[in-house]
Amino acid sequence: MITESGGPLSHGAVTARELQLPAVMSVRGVMTRLENGMQVQLDGKTGVVRILQ
Repeated sequence: MITESGGPLSHGAVTARELQLPAVMSVRGVMTRLENGMQVQLDGKTGVVRILQ
């Protein structure tokens, strides 16, 4: 899960943790950089998001 706003206590982060999904919060500009269908790799521990294609 990648969000443009929110923090570790936000609903998105809590939901991701409960579902055991990696999550990166507060990625500035992510909604304009990513499009539906794009493949990304994210590391929830380091907060790194990579666009794969």
